[in-house]
Amino acid sequence: MLLDLIVCPYISAVTKDTIGLIFGLDAAALASVQATNDHWFTAWGDKFDLGKELDAKRSREVY
Repeated sequence: MLLDLIVCPYISAVTKDTIGLIFGLDAAALASVQATNDHWFTAWGDKFDLGKELDAKRSREVY
């Protein structure tokens, strides 16, 4: 969840910094993680559909 939160375009930079500090990431480490990938588990973008993303996550559950 951390990875999705720090690259989500709908979350403010201040909130992302606070989340990073909770997990022990300073500003440089947080920027490094953000630069590594623009989406980790959720495909953020213009056509983001929460229902579709939740269904896709459900299909990857371990049986």
